[in-house]
Amino acid sequence: TQVRRLAVMSVAASRATIEQGMKDPAWLVRYEALLRFGRRSQSEEGCEPIVSRIGADTDHLSLLAIDLLANPCRPEDHAVETLLDLTAAGITAEWHRPAHAMVALAQAAPERARPMLPRFLNARQWQSRMYAARAAGQLGEIDALRKLAEDANDNVREAAIAALSKVVKHDADPIYIKALGASDFQLVKTGAGALAGTPDRASAV
Repeated sequence: TQVRRLAVMSVAASRATIEQGMKDPAWLVRYEALLRFGRRSQSEEGCEPIVSRIGADTDHLSLLAIDLLANPCRPEDHAVETLLDLTAAGITAEWHRPAHAMVALAQAAPERARPMLPRFLNARQWQSRMYAARAAGQLGEIDALRKLAEDANDNVREAAIAALSKVVKHDADPIYIKALGASDFQLVKTGAGALAGTPDRASAV
């Protein structure tokens, strides 16, 4: 399995090798082959091979396929429609596929993703809210990001602050400063990084 996996990962891997890898019995090989197809051939050959590998189960291969649909696809591949169906499935205990689809849709078709965002903002699972922060960053939804930056879960706050620092930069410095008092190391690190270059140096210090 590992030899076949390394074969499809090689920069010298041919299109035929990658295609064969996408049919391999081992999921690790199929994963690497699909990733290489997305990087090398998706823009030219379309997304049908990716859409067809989403499947009905939540696994690494299915989530990779959803993530790859964030990149440009041909209309006939129905990639956006696939993402909409996955996003509209709702927030259930199985949050992975809708959450990944929401982020991919925000990049692939922002105007169609925006109406879907509210259902993720108040999701019970913090993971769905964390992905909502990533999608909101793609969409430039500042109010949503400010709300999520006050979330009860530190992982959600960290994702929101990371997005805010890209979208509004130092206009949200008070939020970054507040994050410095958190007990979660990653949240503190992200808040500190967002303050780099702040015009309000005294408050940051």
